[in-house]
Amino acid sequence: MRDCPNLRECEQSRVEVQPCHNCCELEHKRMNGYAVIDHASVGPDVYDGARVLSHRRARPWGNGRELFRCVMGTIVVLFNALSPASIAMLLDQSQETIASPLGRLHSLLDVPEEEDRLIRLLHPSFREFLLDSRRCTNATFCIDAKEAHRHLFECCLRVMSSCLRQDICDLRRPGTRVGDVYRLNLNKNVPFTVQYACRYWVYHLKRSDVDPQEHRSIVEVFEAQFLFWLEILALIGQLADRIAML
Repeated sequence: MRDCPNLRECEQSRVEVQPCHNCCELEHKRMNGYAVIDHASVGPDVYDGARVLSHRRARPWGNGRELFRCVMGTIVVLFNALSPASIAMLLDQSQETIASPLGRLHSLLDVPEEEDRLIRLLHPSFREFLLDSRRCTNATFCIDAKEAHRHLFECCLRVMSSCLRQDICDLRRPGTRVGDVYRLNLNKNVPFTVQYACRYWVYHLKRSDVDPQEHRSIVEVFEAQFLFWLEILALIGQLADRIAML
């Protein structure tokens, strides 16, 4: 399998930077068992990661530490930014569950109130910090990249297994040109989560520690739904690239 030809573009899409205008000290408080960061604007020098998560007054996330690593691990290794609703569907969790850790990280994340807008990291250094065990020495916050990719790979397979079906856009005409399929109709019938899963499952597989020859789920999904997967790729204009990649 070959590397994603648009990997640089994919990398850039998930770490879009927005400037901070005011500098002030981060304040950590304990609330409901979580380390809470006040919603204050800070300068780029503060976002070295250690000053955010390893501040000497920071408290553990308690029972939410696994949830933090699951949600943040997803956000930092995604190949394309997703909305809260799409992330909830991908992880098979409620939006309320996903929002629990995100609501305390507005100084680090652009978390939209609208469920269909994208979640973005405000500072690339935060992603780098979470994925670097030499810098992020607090096990509560450190993200294992291979484990995060393995989890998303399995989530993508689950989404495809449950959502892919024949003629998913109800075109009822096998010869319909892709250009004749209205984008609104496509997005209505093929949610962004399904599009993401079909497009990027193999990239998460490559960056995980999963041996595809020992993962029976891959065979099970594509024995039953291989043609449906190809149909989705054709509809979103990714068929040629993904087939070449395999």
